[in-house]
Amino acid sequence: MKVNFVSLVAGVFLAVSGSLLASSVTVPFVFSSGQKAKASDINSNFTALANAINGIDGRVSSIESKAGVNKSPIGFSVSQTDMPVGSKVTVNGTEYTIAQFEFPRFDTDDVYIIKFPAVGDFSTGNNGSNGNVYAQLSVQGAYTNQEISALDSPNFTVNNGINGFPTFGWESPNYSASLSVSGSGRSFSTSFSQHLSTHIFVGDKTKLSLYLSAPIQTKNASSPIRSADATAHVPVYPNVKISSEREQIRQNTRQLLSYVVIKKK
Repeated sequence: MKVNFVSLVAGVFLAVSGSLLASSVTVPFVFSSGQKAKASDINSNFTALANAINGIDGRVSSIESKAGVNKSPIGFSVSQTDMPVGSKVTVNGTEYTIAQFEFPRFDTDDVYIIKFPAVGDFSTGNNGSNGNVYAQLSVQGAYTNQEISALDSPNFTVNNGINGFPTFGWESPNYSASLSVSGSGRSFSTSFSQHLSTHIFVGDKTKLSLYLSAPIQTKNASSPIRSADATAHVPVYPNVKISSEREQIRQNTRQLLSYVVIKKK
């Protein structure tokens, strides 16, 4: 099949100018029906279009940067280790137990298994801090005529994924504080944590959400005084780590991903 190259150039120009360009672009050469086009003239037109498109890309990048859009998540690799369920692993002095769940893969109707490390000892019910030992998995699916929801600006990605499945998410330190007042006085609670909120895409209809964290530090206090001022109780401020310590904890939580394994049942 023969293609009219002049028509092709005109079509590209109209599509680009109509859908991308915020202002008009003038190309140096305009061709008439039946006119022979020189390669140098065509190349000049393409150059003009490329320069205009690149200019748009620069403006969009500037807007995204000001809006805080993360276009380049941090990438790192993990070496996976398949541990038996109930095994204990210790990362930076904290003990984790390998827990296991089954979950559905919605695009194939197959059943899969995921294993991952959870804080604490499931044989004793002791997590070493403030209560129950638990492991939790969330699985989101999409119908056959829908797409699974994408992530909104993840700040990390795992190179090569987990068992080959694309893996993205967020990692961050978090500080929270709460104040409640009742007839008997006021109560305070503060907490500091670092975690990975990991999302693994098993096919195009199934997304796993997995929360991996270092032990959470909490402090609580109460007072018979009723007021909105919580600053007088500085001792309840938890031992928030300095930047070098937070970086070490980040590396530790990333290491937890090496014990995450996904396989078909």
